[in-house]
Amino acid sequence: MNEAMERAQKDSNLKLVTGFIRIWGLDNSIKPKELEQLIDKHRPGQEDMDKQGELTAIMNDARSDYKEIAQPEIAKLTWIKYRIEFRKAFYAMTDEIKKGE
Repeated sequence: MNEAMERAQKDSNLKLVTGFIRIWGLDNSIKPKELEQLIDKHRPGQEDMDKQGELTAIMNDARSDYKEIAQPEIAKLTWIKYRIEFRKAFYAMTDEIKKGE
């Protein structure tokens, strides 16, 4: 029973991560499993995901593509606004995932 619940949670988390990648235009920047590995290190309520430039690297990789492949409301953001909103959305998603674990 616990194994089934854990698998359902993991599948749900993968859907959240994959959706985030598509919304923010990260398709060419990072794979869902790679992003999950990064999220595994997160502690809820902490902005601890860019200590070694991990988030900055993801955003910089997406810089040339996001305007073409992100959702329209994201694609219209300026680069600076994209970075600010990306961080907010990323930490909100990671906190949500960690809350469910």
